[in-house]
Parts: sequence; C-alpha cells; structure tokens
Amino acid sequence: MTGVDFEVKSYSVMLGQYVPVAHEYYETLPVQGIIECFGNDRNQEIYEKLTIYFLPFHLSVTKPLTELKKFGGIIFVNFQDFIPYIDLLKGNDRVYAHIDVDKPELNRLFTKKTMRMKTK
Repeated sequence: MTGVDFEVKSYSVMLGQYVPVAHEYYETLPVQGIIECFGNDRNQEIYEKLTIYFLPFHLSVTKPLTELKKFGGIIFVNFQDFIPYIDLLKGNDRVYAHIDVDKPELNRLFTKKTMRMKTK
C-alpha cells in the first residue's frame, strides 16, 4: 500500500510570525502557519494526519514527506495559499486527505463531490 485516503474529522489551525515546527526534520523552518487535519486517532496502525506548513513568500517550497506509522503526511505551501485551504475545510461538509509514502508530492486535501451530467 502506498497511499491512503481518509475523511478529515477535525483540524487545528496555528498562525504566527514564526510558528515552531514540531518535527525532527524541519524544526528550523520559519513557518507562518500550520493546518493539521486528522482522521482516526493515533492508536491505529496508520496515522491519518496531514499537516500543511505555510512558508513565507521568500522561501521556496520544501519537499513533502510521508511516514504513515509515525506522523502521517506533510506538505509545504506558500502562505498566500492559506485562505484557500481554510475555505476548503470550512466550506464543505466532507473533506478528505490523501497521504502517500511512495509519492509524497501527491499528499493533498480534496472533496469527493461528483458532477452529474444531464442527459436528454
């Protein structure tokens, strides 16, 4: 299994000039915001969590990371994208996350709304 989809059941938001990063690989990054999206609790075999770190405009986006049993998935985006992520979480009844071990660049939030085509 390389990727996992899960429904986001809760999320937390942190904002600040430089929010501390609670991760061994990235603790020196000057993060301006964090959104953590949770599925199941951590006692499960796979930790359903996607963490989105928002970096200042002047920094390039860092490579994503996934470790299903330890911390879930991580992605990095520019702070200018903060509001669209909040809108996605607040504006939809159901939001899902995808975390992928083999291709962490596929880590993402999404909705599963389907469009119905009108037939004549």
